[in-house]
Amino acid sequence: YAPYVREAAARYALPEAFIKAVMRTESSFRYKALSSAGAQGLMQLMPGTARQMGVHDSYDPRQNIMGGSKLLRLLANRFDGDFAKVLSAYHAGSGAVKAKGGIPFEATENYVQAVMDRYYNYKSSAD
Repeated sequence: YAPYVREAAARYALPEAFIKAVMRTESSFRYKALSSAGAQGLMQLMPGTARQMGVHDSYDPRQNIMGGSKLLRLLANRFDGDFAKVLSAYHAGSGAVKAKGGIPFEATENYVQAVMDRYYNYKSSAD
């Protein structure tokens, strides 16, 4: 998926390591992943969110990576680049993050920590 990650990182001004960390945490890099809640693909997009991000086939790796990265960029703009809030909103929704003023749930806190650990790991191995 590296070419798609590079393309998405360039288009949406996100670190490649950040996109990879989200993908690993969300789906373990399985492009046909399907959650019990209905989230689909590498970046585990819900069908409605996928449509909003211009994704027509959530199981198409390029479309899913581009859609998930677009959502991350929109959340980064909304939360002034605060990765903890961006990831919290990606996991739990923007409304929950705004209502709480930060990480809204324990499961979300664990998610944020997992993604950030992977992000720093990928980032350091790329340097």
